[in-house]
Amino acid sequence: MRRNKITCLILVLFGLTIIFATDVFSEGTGKDCLKCHNDVWDESMNKSFIHVPFMDKKCRECHDQDAASDKNGANSADRTADVNWLSRHFTEDPSHWFVFAAPGGENTIVVEASAMGRKKLVTELTLPPLVELAESPENSQDAPIISNVRVLEVNRGIFFSATIGWETDKLATSQVIYGLERPTISSPMDGQATTNHTVILTTGIKSERTYEFRVVSEDLNGHRSESDKYILSTDKLFSLNPASVQNERSNGVIDLQPKFYRTGDKYTINLIASRPVTMALGMKKQNNPQGRQNDDLKGENHIKTNEQIVTNITTCYTCHRNYKEMVTHPVNVYPKRGMVIPPEYPTLPDGRITCLSCHAEHASNMEYMMLKPHKKELCIGCHADML
Repeated sequence: MRRNKITCLILVLFGLTIIFATDVFSEGTGKDCLKCHNDVWDESMNKSFIHVPFMDKKCRECHDQDAASDKNGANSADRTADVNWLSRHFTEDPSHWFVFAAPGGENTIVVEASAMGRKKLVTELTLPPLVELAESPENSQDAPIISNVRVLEVNRGIFFSATIGWETDKLATSQVIYGLERPTISSPMDGQATTNHTVILTTGIKSERTYEFRVVSEDLNGHRSESDKYILSTDKLFSLNPASVQNERSNGVIDLQPKFYRTGDKYTINLIASRPVTMALGMKKQNNPQGRQNDDLKGENHIKTNEQIVTNITTCYTCHRNYKEMVTHPVNVYPKRGMVIPPEYPTLPDGRITCLSCHAEHASNMEYMMLKPHKKELCIGCHADML
């Protein structure tokens, strides 16, 4: 009898220890979160595939800024989160031109340069007084002269595409208007000013068809030129594009040399990089010295939450490290020119693709927590025009 009492006492103490430990380790993690976010918990827990940290109520592992800093380093936050981007160029080139106005007398711009989707330079430049600048060498009043229009490639990878190329005698934008019977389909306007133009056509391009097309270029001052009509045949696959050669300095840093000019009451800047890069130009957001804050999270006791780029990309790699080395869909990149991301595929506020563009945040009824039941269906959500 005495032995039974001792056994019962030990079991009771053990049970109390488990309850106490669970309460201690839950306090300040998911337990507090559920006080306000219980609806998210209820909805997610009714699904077939649930993110393990969420199921374990370890909300802070992904959302707590201090926890993420410990895991990923203090510099894991997005350095460009507080930038209003004015223009972005998606084609790698060593020379980029931008024309812009400085609103409210702002004199600091932010430049982001990226090489091969990996190496990145983010820097701030101070604008000189506009009145002290010389007129832009691209300030001619003549429309650009279009020459050497040609079909560079007809290709079938996963989808059919055609590449059109041409040249202009001055910096200008790129667009192609095309169609089967007459040119009625417009490719997205590529605002990256250049003298050597290439546009990849995907929408409506099918095999064994004959299309008519014109090319259009507009210079930095808005003077527009349109070519004569040309023929594009997709009867045969071919390529006149030279094989791509990796840049000699692909392992080096990105150096940037700015040249400032004036075009009327606007700035014109030529940014010359040490290697081909994509480039974006923006300005710091004002009246937000402490960074972005969520208006719904102003309670004194609420944790300081991560920026979206941390919760949607950086934190994912703390558990899924191998995916960085695998050939998988790129993240922290912008959609290709002309691609429209469906609203059900979340992106960062500036349009960058993240892990959560394809996968659910907390739970899903689809395997791998995908947003669609099949991989093909998921892919054609963004790549539908290329079918």
